[in-house]
Amino acid sequence: MRVDGVVLAGGAARRMGGTDKPALRVGGRSLLGTAVTALAGAGRVAVVGPSLPEDAAPGGADVVLTREEPPGSGPVTALLAGLELVVAPVVVVLAADLPRADARLVEGLLRCLHEAGPAVDAVVPVDGHGREQWLAAAYRTAPLRAALEAALAARPVGPEGRGPGLRDVVPRVRWTAATDPVLSGRLSDVDTPEQLSRAHLEAWTVALAARWGLEPQLRDLLDDPGVLVADVLDVAKDAAHTVARPAAPLTTFLLGAALAARAALEDSPAAGEDLAALRGELAEALREHGEDAGTPDR
Repeated sequence: MRVDGVVLAGGAARRMGGTDKPALRVGGRSLLGTAVTALAGAGRVAVVGPSLPEDAAPGGADVVLTREEPPGSGPVTALLAGLELVVAPVVVVLAADLPRADARLVEGLLRCLHEAGPAVDAVVPVDGHGREQWLAAAYRTAPLRAALEAALAARPVGPEGRGPGLRDVVPRVRWTAATDPVLSGRLSDVDTPEQLSRAHLEAWTVALAARWGLEPQLRDLLDDPGVLVADVLDVAKDAAHTVARPAAPLTTFLLGAALAARAALEDSPAAGEDLAALRGELAEALREHGEDAGTPDR
């Protein structure tokens, strides 16, 4: 499937205090560099924003820069500006605030679009909160361009410099949702300082798993490291509140040891099921401890 890419790297980042959000670094790379690298297998990648990334990994794509007119007028005019440089019949659109965007996300979107058939104009993945992510999706180029142009004709850029939104485009596109966990786990974005901190934590988790050779055992969990991070932090919180604060690191260490032991004994990478089972056992043990100890020592 011939494919091009469009990366949207504009926006005011108001919830981040107006910072240059695409330049923020997570996991050793800028968010813009991450998006462009994810599209390295495309023919051409149009970056819609003020600058190109300096840290995109080498690939076969021809990376070009453009800007919507007027700058800051919204995603519809930005997408149209990017599509002016697109020649392939299929385009993958990515926002430059997805720290987990990678080639697997792009390949999964293209696979879903191929399987959906020519009657479908777009495949839009659904994140872990049940929200469709229109700026991390695969489109057939011609229908997308027509929908964007129709939305802009119906609601032109106003005197305040804002154009139509994606809600004006959605009814004009024949689309289907994709709920594949391999996709949804790569859709967490960065809109607030808190989300940036969580992105750093998830990137650290993935990096440690790779360094310690744990990827085969944690394969299913690393498809969405946010779930793994939340589960382990919940275990630590429960232990700290039920037993004592130092129980948190001790419990998480023992949890990791138990997972490693089960994987070695069973020669199985089903860490997700093991983690769920061990959390149930931990909850029961903590409940019993709390009943025995009375008031928790905090």
